[in-house]
Amino acid sequence: MTKSRYADRPYKVGYGKPPVEHQFKNGHTRNPKGRPRKNRSTPPEDQVKKLISQRVRQRITITENGSKKEITLLGAAIGQAFLQAASGKPWAVKLVIKLVETIEARERIEYWDYFRSLVGYKAHCEATGFVPGEGSIYPDPRDIELDMRLGVGWINGPMSPNEIKLFEEVVSNRDAWIEDYEEALRDHLENPSTTPAEDVARSLDMVRRLNNLLPARMRREPVSTVTESGSNARDYVAHNERVE
Repeated sequence: MTKSRYADRPYKVGYGKPPVEHQFKNGHTRNPKGRPRKNRSTPPEDQVKKLISQRVRQRITITENGSKKEITLLGAAIGQAFLQAASGKPWAVKLVIKLVETIEARERIEYWDYFRSLVGYKAHCEATGFVPGEGSIYPDPRDIELDMRLGVGWINGPMSPNEIKLFEEVVSNRDAWIEDYEEALRDHLENPSTTPAEDVARSLDMVRRLNNLLPARMRREPVSTVTESGSNARDYVAHNERVE
C-alpha cells in the first residue's frame, strides 16, 4: 500500500481528509479526459441572426423571361418588392424608396470618409517631407488627385509594389509605341506612299490610350519629327485631326 503523505503526522479522517486507501496515487488523475467544457449556449437573438443570415443566402431557381436561373432568397424578395412597387402597391413603393435612401445615405457617408482620408493622407505626406524614390510609400501622394470644389478625389496610380510592376509594363509598351509612332512619322514625311497617314495615326492613338492608363507623372508624349517636307507634315496633322 502506498505510504500516505499524512502517515508521519496525526491524521483524522474527515472533510478533505479521505482514508489512506482511497487517496489518489502519485502520477494518477481522477479525470483523465480533463475538465468538461462549459455549456456555452448561443443567445436566442444570435440564433435568430444566424438563421436569417443563412436563409437570405439560400439559393433558389426561378424562371425569368422564359429562362431559369439561380438567385438568393434575398434577391428574389427584393425583386418582388420592386415589381410590386412598379405595379403601384403603396407599401412596396414606400419600401423601395426607403431602401434607396438608406443605400444612398450610406454611400455618401462612406465616400465622404474616403475623400477625407485622401486629403489627410496627402497633407500628411507633404507635411512630413515626402521624398519620391525607391522604397517610396504606396499610394504615391503625387497620384492622388483632388477636386476640392466638388469634394471628389481618386487615386490614379499603383497601390502596392505588385501593382507598380503592372504600371511599369504599361510604360514599357507605351515607350515601344512611341518609337513606332516616331519612326512611322519620319517615314511618312519622307515618303507618304510607303507609310500612309493611317499607320501614323494608329500608332499615335495607341500611345494616347496607354498614357490614359498611367498617372500624370508617368505620362510621356511623343516628339513629332518634322523633315523638310513641311507640306506632308501639315497634311498628316490635318488627316490625324479628322481621324480623331
